[in-house]
Amino acid sequence: MRERAGWIGPGAVTVVNRSLESVPVHEQGLDAVLAVLRLSLGYSAERVEAACRLALTGRVRSPRYAHLQPILATEQDKAAGLRLPGMNRLNTAATYAAPNTTQVVPSERDRYRNQAQAP
Repeated sequence: MRERAGWIGPGAVTVVNRSLESVPVHEQGLDAVLAVLRLSLGYSAERVEAACRLALTGRVRSPRYAHLQPILATEQDKAAGLRLPGMNRLNTAATYAAPNTTQVVPSERDRYRNQAQAP
C-alpha cells in the first residue's frame, strides 16, 4: 500500500503512514488507507496528491477519505496551488498576465459575490 501511495506522491505516503500509525494494529487502518488510495481511480494522481498536501496543512493529524473527498469534489486542490515542483502551474488569470503590467486579480470573495448577483 505504501508503494501504491508512492506512485501518487509524497503527500499520499504521509497520509497512509499517519493512518497506519494512528491505530494500534495495522490491520485496523487498512480500510481507511484503501479508501484514500481508491480516490486515485476517480481523480488524477496529481489532484489526489494536492488534496493530501492540502489536508496535511490543516489541524487533522491523519487525514482520511472523509477529509480528502470533499477537497477533490469542490476542487479546492486546484485553487490551493499545492503542486509538486515538476507539475504544471494552475491556469489562473495572473498566469496569463503580460510581463511588466499591473493586473488586478479578483479575490475569491469578489468572485462569489459576482456569481451570486448574476441572474
